[in-house]
Amino acid sequence: MWGSEIEIGYEHGMDRPPPDLLDAFMVRMRHRLNLPASGIPDRATSIQTEQGGIMSLSTPGLRGAVTGIPTVDVVLGRRRRTRPGVG
Repeated sequence: MWGSEIEIGYEHGMDRPPPDLLDAFMVRMRHRLNLPASGIPDRATSIQTEQGGIMSLSTPGLRGAVTGIPTVDVVLGRRRRTRPGVG
């Protein structure tokens, strides 16, 4: 036993992200990069249209929205895991 070589290996994660998660990432990054050019303040919850109507915006932190981008939030929601808690 003494002098025997022992090899321990550990592997974690995936070789690459799943396609839906990669697509969601690209949408989110495009949104963040274009935010200054959008003309909509990043803290806005609604905007008034030229016709006088009001549009409600998807807002992070409200009604399950994480990013405020519905297509991205759906992908993230499918991958959300609950963490065990101690009470």
